[in-house]
Amino acid sequence: MTETRSGRGWLVNRLAATGLGVRLIGIMLALFLTSVTLGVMGYVELRALGDSARSVGDVSVSRLFAINDMENALSDHEIAAERSVLEDDPFERQDLHDAQRMASSAFGQALLRLKTFGLSSEEKRIVAEIQRDWDGYLDKFRLADRFADDGRFEEAKEHFEIGAEQMAAALTAKITDITTLTRADTAVALDRQDTIVEQSLRLIVVTLAAAGGLALGAAIWVLRRLSLPLIALNEALRRLLAGDDTVRLPDFGTERNELSTLSHSAHALRDSIVETRRLAAEMKTQRALLSETVENMPAGLCMFDETGKLLVANAMFWSFFGMPKELTSGQGSVMLDRLLTQVGCRMTAARPGGGAAFASRMKALIAQGGSDSASWELDDGRHVLLQVQPVPGGWMMIASDISDRVDQEEQALHMARHDTLTGLPNRRAFADSIDYAIATADPNRPAAILFVDLDRFKHVNDTLGHAAGDKLLRHVSERLQGAVREGDTVARFGGDEFAVIQIGQQQPDSALGLGDRIIDLLSQPFRIDGRLADIGASVGIALAPEHGDRAETIMSRADIALYAAKSAGRGQCLLFDTDMLDRQNALIKLEADLKRAIELDQFSMLFQPLVNLDTGRITGAEALLRWRHPTRGLVPPAEFVPMAEELGLIVPLGALVLRMACTEAAAWPDRLNVAVNLSPVQFRRHDIVGDVVAALKSSGLPPARLVLEITEGVLLEDTDDVKDKLITLKGMGVRISLDDFGTGYSSLRYLRIFSFDKVKIDASFVQEIDSDLGGAAVVRAVCMLCGSMGIDVVAEGIETREQLLQVMEAGCNEAQGYLLGRPLAREEFLEIEGRSAAGVFPGLGVEESPDLPSAMRSAQAG
Repeated sequence: MTETRSGRGWLVNRLAATGLGVRLIGIMLALFLTSVTLGVMGYVELRALGDSARSVGDVSVSRLFAINDMENALSDHEIAAERSVLEDDPFERQDLHDAQRMASSAFGQALLRLKTFGLSSEEKRIVAEIQRDWDGYLDKFRLADRFADDGRFEEAKEHFEIGAEQMAAALTAKITDITTLTRADTAVALDRQDTIVEQSLRLIVVTLAAAGGLALGAAIWVLRRLSLPLIALNEALRRLLAGDDTVRLPDFGTERNELSTLSHSAHALRDSIVETRRLAAEMKTQRALLSETVENMPAGLCMFDETGKLLVANAMFWSFFGMPKELTSGQGSVMLDRLLTQVGCRMTAARPGGGAAFASRMKALIAQGGSDSASWELDDGRHVLLQVQPVPGGWMMIASDISDRVDQEEQALHMARHDTLTGLPNRRAFADSIDYAIATADPNRPAAILFVDLDRFKHVNDTLGHAAGDKLLRHVSERLQGAVREGDTVARFGGDEFAVIQIGQQQPDSALGLGDRIIDLLSQPFRIDGRLADIGASVGIALAPEHGDRAETIMSRADIALYAAKSAGRGQCLLFDTDMLDRQNALIKLEADLKRAIELDQFSMLFQPLVNLDTGRITGAEALLRWRHPTRGLVPPAEFVPMAEELGLIVPLGALVLRMACTEAAAWPDRLNVAVNLSPVQFRRHDIVGDVVAALKSSGLPPARLVLEITEGVLLEDTDDVKDKLITLKGMGVRISLDDFGTGYSSLRYLRIFSFDKVKIDASFVQEIDSDLGGAAVVRAVCMLCGSMGIDVVAEGIETREQLLQVMEAGCNEAQGYLLGRPLAREEFLEIEGRSAAGVFPGLGVEESPDLPSAMRSAQAG
């Protein structure tokens, strides 16, 4: 015991005998170590805090943006895909495909960005499933789209709904999962930041307290030698701790080693504090950026903890539902009830039950830890997508304004079911209306389906132009809607085809009466751009369910009745019967026979002479196609030519006529020409120049002996393509004749825009020339005009001697008609041509057969 006390006293004595540096070395060393520790630990902790904050800002937010881009791209692609499988307009489908490619590219880029972030094994698994489901969704859609490309829209819709939409739903679920994990990671990172801040502050406070105690002790030990330097140092440190990072610490020089050491420690402390504050400022900036991001999200967001306390709610959420921020008052479930009730009160679809019922349902969902995503309509007409999902330690609600998307979907649905020109329901909507009418029809009052087809509409379209035709169709739709009763349906299928559903009436008398009224209404003239347009209508009627219990069957029956009405002379209203079906089947067989006839070359050629009125000689013939059916015999052109145009067979058929006519004419004497009629469809939609070149080359016929006859319908569109074709043909040496002159809207204008070789006056003027002074004046005027322009005039439809004398007197150069010669086989034509070349023309009739020069002299003498 004595030895211990004696040893302790020795240590005290030794310390008292040492210098200032030895006495303070322990204190200074402790202060230095404390300062260094503070700087290092503060730097490490705050660096970790900064890294964490940057991770939240750079990674979590970026991941959320990437996920949001995926959601938007999937939504855009799904909308465009759903429209494209239902769209029959190729141009519209192309636009939709472009939109799909853009959405697919955006989805792929967003998914690629997501993969670049550090993902957990669970997140990698979900991302892989998203990639797999996205590929599957695209495969399902492409399958549906191929059906749509083939025109099989119902199958396309079915495959899209069964396949692509299910895959899209799975994709949405996976995206929701990865969003939940990302937000959970963000919440954990924010919690870690708070912990680091608290630890750093505690470390600073403890270390500063220790440093202050040591400094005070050192001041007591050496009041004089250290007081002023330490007071200066203390003042500098006070300013530093007060926030003045620009303060300069005192420099004690090199002689005072102990104070120099203290000075170095103080400088280290200063640097540590400055760095700590810098990192804290960065963290504050990152937190402000995150808060600003949440506040400026395009969606409303609120988040509650598990006790019902509101953690986050941005301004968009409050404005969405028109709620004052005073709702944040109250704690726990009280505030939660008030908020959910207010949300429910704004949703029209949440009624009946009101906001309280909605709040109860949501609270039950939250209590079960479930999630929900549904579209709601607010009481101000907006549509909102409300998503409720659990998060670690609570749950969140996201509200997105989808009003524009809903409007686009409704507009797309309307466009898919309505005619854009008239606003009437289209064929698809009409078929649905038929199904509904069948399902709800009174057995004693069946529904009547009327198909309406306009007569002479093509003539109006060709003569007045397509713009006038569109206006006419709108006027027709207005008259049809005025003809039906409330509850009936009027639709337009396209072109000049309309349809009506009549319900709740005694049939068939009511439908027949309506059909007659429609015909009367549409037979009254229409005024289009200051001009009168006369059309008519034919109506076909079928009754449901008498004539069928499905829309497809009923529409087919009504179409058959319509065809029968048109075949009966137009302007007719007929009710379907089984005999019509037999006739329709016969027409279908005729279509098949026509296609086979082109393949088997069942066509022959007749030639109607063209006579020069100056010499009386035949100058050529117009080639007329005839179809010799193996069982039906000779089929008139009026039956198969319109059918060929409708089926798209007029192009190969027209090329066949050119080859046959040129081949026949090549064997004639060189003085004879051959004239071939060209269909407007054939001329506008095909390489007619190529067909002409091929026919001339294969036959060896000189181009100057070929006359191509076109109608004014070819020139109606007045396009550069039509002019270029005419100029090319004329440059080859082929002669061009304008057929049916005088029946069009701008006949004289056509003579100005192109130099024709011949003009054929329409037979309607010739047939009235001996009884109508106006008709004779028109013929004379045309002859004078064309004569001044160097254009030959041909009068067609000559059937009487008086007509022949009249056209000769008017100044026509050539004539054609039954009086001069009916369409003849090649041998008969060549025989008559030989006799006319010898000066005798036997074609002026059986009873009176003067030669043509004598007739001409008689006309001149008269």
